[in-house]
Amino acid sequence: MNRANCGLKGILLSLTFLCLSVATVAGAEESGTFASKYGVLEEVVTTARKREEPLQDTPVASTVLGGAALDKRFYGDLKTAEFPAPNVNITSIGAFSHGVVATIRGIVNGDPDSTIDPPVALFVDGVYLARPAVSSLDMFDLEQIEILRGPQGTLFGRNTSAGAIQVRTRRPTGEFGTRGKITAGEFGRTDLRAAVDIPISDTVNAKVAVLSQNMDGYYKSAVTGQDLGKEDIMSIRPMIEFT
Repeated sequence: MNRANCGLKGILLSLTFLCLSVATVAGAEESGTFASKYGVLEEVVTTARKREEPLQDTPVASTVLGGAALDKRFYGDLKTAEFPAPNVNITSIGAFSHGVVATIRGIVNGDPDSTIDPPVALFVDGVYLARPAVSSLDMFDLEQIEILRGPQGTLFGRNTSAGAIQVRTRRPTGEFGTRGKITAGEFGRTDLRAAVDIPISDTVNAKVAVLSQNMDGYYKSAVTGQDLGKEDIMSIRPMIEFT
């Protein structure tokens, strides 16, 4: 009788494990189908503490705008991102169209004087831009923008009493690909933005981004008849990544 009970228990346990395995596989397939059908939230990675880590594990008041979010908002350059995060405002400095001033939690310095340091630091790939005169960066080919609110002097040094803005350009993908954008408008405006990813070897990848901006200007000089505010900008940004 005891042997029969042990045999029956063994059969029941085997059936139980079999059912659990089938349910686990079915649940995994259903989860994969759900993810592919409806999409899932991607993990947001930040470098607010000088290392890559998930945003939800970072004890810093920060907002991360990815490249896809920037494209959907149709930002042209940094000064068009007027209210990119809570308690943050970015605007141009009067007639200085290529300079921006950032306000974080009410702390701002709108003086374009080159001898005055701003309270919000701007970094591009870890390089500090010390003056706001030419800080209106183009938004093309960016991986993400990190806006850090509050004093950041411990990790980022001086001039971060209000916060910091980190701009990270897009890294090479390791696969050949191209992307671009063309903008045309009045007053002879023609903008061309293009980027090419070039895999060189298994350990070396390269990328080249090109920006061309042209505009005739909004006014003509009454004396010379030439266009005022004319733009003729050409920028090339190469990048090589070693792994």
